[in-house]
Amino acid sequence: MQAPFGATVCPVRTEADAEAYTAWLASVGTVAVDTETTGLDVFSPGWSLRLVQIGDGDTAWVFEVGSEFDPLWKATLDSGRALIFHHATYDLLALRRLDLYPSTFDTKTLAHLVDPAGQHSLKKLCVELLGADASEGDEKLMAHFRSNGWKKGEGFAKVDLRHPDYVLYSGLDVVLTFRLFQKLRPLVVDSGQAHLVDFERRVSHLMATLTERGMSVDKSYAYQLGCTYDARREAAFDQCVIMGVDNPMSTKQVREALKAEGVTFTKKTAKGDYSVDEEALSLIDHPLAAAVLGVRRAGKFRKSYVEGTLAVLGADGRSHPWINPLAARTGRMAVSRPPLQQLPSSDADVRTMFVADPGHLIGASDYSNVELRVLAALADERVMKQAFLDGSDLHQMTADAAGVDRKLGKMANFLTVYGGGPQALAAQAKVDLRTADKVMSAFKRTYPGVDRWGKKLQMQAQASRYQLRTASGRRLPLDRDRIYAATNYVVQSTARDVLAQALLRLDEAGLFGHLLMVVHDECVWQAPAADAEDVAQSFKEIMSFSDFHGLPLPVDSEVYGASWGAGYQQSTRPEEAA
Repeated sequence: MQAPFGATVCPVRTEADAEAYTAWLASVGTVAVDTETTGLDVFSPGWSLRLVQIGDGDTAWVFEVGSEFDPLWKATLDSGRALIFHHATYDLLALRRLDLYPSTFDTKTLAHLVDPAGQHSLKKLCVELLGADASEGDEKLMAHFRSNGWKKGEGFAKVDLRHPDYVLYSGLDVVLTFRLFQKLRPLVVDSGQAHLVDFERRVSHLMATLTERGMSVDKSYAYQLGCTYDARREAAFDQCVIMGVDNPMSTKQVREALKAEGVTFTKKTAKGDYSVDEEALSLIDHPLAAAVLGVRRAGKFRKSYVEGTLAVLGADGRSHPWINPLAARTGRMAVSRPPLQQLPSSDADVRTMFVADPGHLIGASDYSNVELRVLAALADERVMKQAFLDGSDLHQMTADAAGVDRKLGKMANFLTVYGGGPQALAAQAKVDLRTADKVMSAFKRTYPGVDRWGKKLQMQAQASRYQLRTASGRRLPLDRDRIYAATNYVVQSTARDVLAQALLRLDEAGLFGHLLMVVHDECVWQAPAADAEDVAQSFKEIMSFSDFHGLPLPVDSEVYGASWGAGYQQSTRPEEAA
């Protein structure tokens, strides 16, 4: 079967096909691999692997899974040969269902290294780098799905394995992946990031292992929590009705009701209207704003976390959250299905759904003020560094310099890391702009090295076509209109690489088997109850950095209890007290 770019797609259905594949394989080295499945949820009941494709830039071979030719493609994946995938994490999870554990190169990772701010889907990359013909197979298959009245998700489960459009689409994916690798690999080398390829490959494999491992869920508690959110929503809704709002989800109705109450709005939409989104409402000190927030948050938490967790439980009854090891342009990881990355740092309710396996206890280990420490170290800010070395209260130091309370000093410290200024502080802390400006000015006076370093980064970015380098050699692009984010990007990216290096060390030390989840900078793990304290200490020792550019990066590690939420129920966590 002829494909775009002069490629050939060859289904393997006869002994002659198998012999031709064997001869072809003997003549090539590195190959690209892809899979076709019944759906994206690898852990759902009824999920199955349908096709496996292997090829290079000119030829693709399409195997039907479950046929007499399974040993051929399995042997290829188990041969130790260099294998190229696009979005390898998904294919790894699919193949692991058949106890296959190939080592991979991932063109999605290469694309992220080349352009962290770009689009990294296979088709979009290939259309951009290889030409418009790259979308031909996709267009034909989607047209076939539409002609049968199938949505995209169900089409992949229903289409006939031997339909020409499905075979073409499947085979073309490995041709595209191979050619994309040929385009991207030199670009990664030219960018000076070749040393990060194996680093990211190892991290990606570990994150796939965590997704595969999953976490136990207390379903009975989850159902009760859903009822709790329903009750909270109903009570808040009643309050809204009493105050004249019968549809708390109506932007117009909420805005007009608040206007009638004479509230002061602090945020506007892009169209110039007063905003009543969650952030804006949280800044309004009025019972109606609180009630509307109560309705929206209770509904959101029920849908996103309770229903979101229960809806995607695996056939094994466990939650298998997806971890994207390179989610943001900075490389920061993200967790979805359910979106645990978005959980408020103080939430205990949702976290209590996730429980230890029988006979085990859950614990967690994370870095103490890691981004502020990274900032102090990279900026070589002597006052801040000395404060950390002496064990001084950095938040109180900032507060004292401005003559405000510690909470405001803490917010100013973290806002500096996140690239915020006086206006952001005023909005978040609900103080006037003059006070916010005084606090941020006090920060600059107290830690002058931070401001100098930030300005230096911005100058470097302007001289380098709005790009920066991190300590690990990662290339970070800056938006021209957000060059002030330079400090935030470098600090966030470096903190991510600190965590990733720690994960590799945990694996080398034989501790990775305890790990359940990585959310932000928190490593959630479990251990047999009798060993939990020893495991907590081992995590602390392995993850800590004794000298990061002149500063230690210490780790707080503790045993929580029967659930993840047990560590949050009394707000005793280090970052809550810090």
